[in-house]
Amino acid sequence: MKIMFPMIADVDEYRRAAEAVEAEKTYLTARGHQLPSRVKLGVMIEIPSLLWQLDQILPIVDFASIGSNDLVQFLLRRIAATRVLQDVTIP
Repeated sequence: MKIMFPMIADVDEYRRAAEAVEAEKTYLTARGHQLPSRVKLGVMIEIPSLLWQLDQILPIVDFASIGSNDLVQFLLRRIAATRVLQDVTIP
């Protein structure tokens, strides 16, 4: 089984999500539920702040995916918000 967490902004947020999964696995196991032998946890990289933490997040996740559409939209909004490109229209 694979679980991918979307919209993760920083490493601590991922750690909290992974801890919640572990707590739920413990809860279910204690109540006799059979779980998959392995649960892989990953992130969707779609918030720019996580780009600057790749060296920290990649070693602790089982997989990662790039949400290019959301990532580009976040970056373009940030550029527009800085007014560096206030006279440029982005179609």
